[in-house]
Amino acid sequence: MDEIASKGKSRSGTDQAVSKLPRDVWKPVRDSLKRVYSECESLAQDLAPDELEKRRKPEPISRTFVWLTVLMRRIEEEIEDLQPSHVEKNYWPNVR
Repeated sequence: MDEIASKGKSRSGTDQAVSKLPRDVWKPVRDSLKRVYSECESLAQDLAPDELEKRRKPEPISRTFVWLTVLMRRIEEEIEDLQPSHVEKNYWPNVR
């Protein structure tokens, strides 16, 4: 969230630029989110310490490849959307 709000860098997989929030707008929101995160982490530690510990450990490399595959598919979809035939069909359907 901090990268989106303070740097204008989306983590959507397309790296679409977004408008940064002014510091005076983002800081109180960021501080509130940090408090909520801290409280949730404390509750998780009390109620489900084993699950929390599992979440902190890196998943196997096979899981990394799964995520990379998902992201590569998103790139393929973005490229497909840029094909002239697709653009014409969606934005200029009455051409030809």
